[in-house]
Amino acid sequence: MKRYDAMKCVSNAILDEGLIEAVFLKSSIVRNEDDDYSDVDVYAVVSTENTDAFLKRRIQYIEKYMPHDTIDTMELENWQVVDFDVSQLANDLFMATYTLEG
Repeated sequence: MKRYDAMKCVSNAILDEGLIEAVFLKSSIVRNEDDDYSDVDVYAVVSTENTDAFLKRRIQYIEKYMPHDTIDTMELENWQVVDFDVSQLANDLFMATYTLEG
């Protein structure tokens, strides 16, 4: 299925960079309720020291899967990149940050 290919490709691209502590999924895919119209929600856990480097590369991660038609970035509680490819498969990439104490 296309969603799983996108999820694997984007997650591996993020992990290969070594800038994150963890990557996880959220939404209907995790609940095993996805269908042909479900989007891919990928969350990256990034330390504050790697935040700028991650943000500079975030669109490249999605483009590892497929060149985009449209990209819209917005700041919510996390950064989100929304990408729609030619088949209208939506990929949402969120970034959650943390600071090491001590």
